[in-house]
Amino acid sequence: EIGEEQAVQVALTGLRQVLRKPRITPTDARMTHWNDEPFTRGAYTYTPPGAVGARDVLAEPLQNTLFFGGEATDEQYGYVHGAYRSGQRVAHEILAQRERQ
Repeated sequence: EIGEEQAVQVALTGLRQVLRKPRITPTDARMTHWNDEPFTRGAYTYTPPGAVGARDVLAEPLQNTLFFGGEATDEQYGYVHGAYRSGQRVAHEILAQRERQ
């Protein structure tokens, strides 16, 4: 097991390589311990029987002021890529809402 500082540096090195931006530096970084999170307790998203439409419901904005993302809101969700895709979707929803104002 590595410490938080080393884990952040490993992640940052990978991020710099993937983005091809060797100078990118975050203003803050933290390591989370998924299994110790009090609200998720290491849980992950899955669709139980009878809940096929739940992802669409979870993705609905609240009064066009509060927008929801995360792997559970993506129609093809699956861990990181679902969270990433949902972040893109939410960004587009927010921009579209701003244009309507």
